[in-house]
Amino acid sequence: MDQVIADCGRRERRVRALPTRVTLYFVLALWLCPAAGYPEVLRMLFQQLKEQLRAGALRIPSTAAAVQARRRLGPAPLRDLFRRLRGPHGDPAPRGCRPSDATWHC
Repeated sequence: MDQVIADCGRRERRVRALPTRVTLYFVLALWLCPAAGYPEVLRMLFQQLKEQLRAGALRIPSTAAAVQARRRLGPAPLRDLFRRLRGPHGDPAPRGCRPSDATWHC
């Protein structure tokens, strides 16, 4: 995560309510919980990060702060993370082809 953030030039320049790494986790959690709204996803995410919360390193941000953090993050780190994790079998299909069973039909 940190390498993806650094490679995309999205490392934070100042301390914010939602650090870049946590913002990336937040966006991924939004994908995993599409029926939950921002407040619920923030609550679930920060519940998992409670060890850091006890240390005072993080606090649950407002929905407005989450929206701003997501906007600052942008799509580049998510694209880069997907490209790194998809592996060789995740290459896009050739133009005009569609998947059917275990093969591509062109």
